[in-house]
Amino acid sequence: MSRAARLRPAADGAAPAAELLPAGRPTELVRDRVAALRTLTEDLLEVARLDARREEAQLGVHVLGPLVAAITRRAGVAAEVVGADCPAPVRTDVRRQERPGAGDRRAGDPVPAPTGAAATVTLPAG
Repeated sequence: MSRAARLRPAADGAAPAAELLPAGRPTELVRDRVAALRTLTEDLLEVARLDARREEAQLGVHVLGPLVAAITRRAGVAAEVVGADCPAPVRTDVRRQERPGAGDRRAGDPVPAPTGAAATVTLPAG
């Protein structure tokens, strides 16, 4: 059993426990971190499956601009994609990019936009 598989019960158990907390800002923060822990655990499980060759990456070449614009739109993020027509080819497994929460970690530690504010994603020109 991988370390990621050992984390899963703890992460899965923390979610219902967080739901029992009284409403308020501290509870929102706890729930947010529990969601992040669950996403990280799923990412670790995915890496373990790839390392063990139980799953294969389905790599394909995609056009960067439309790919980023589509993923941003599907994620429900209020964002302006500057350079959405960027024709640069990228080789990626689109399933990984489209998974909920995946975009959260694409640029390291992104700074969240203030509530209600739109984010801007800037792609390289041509």
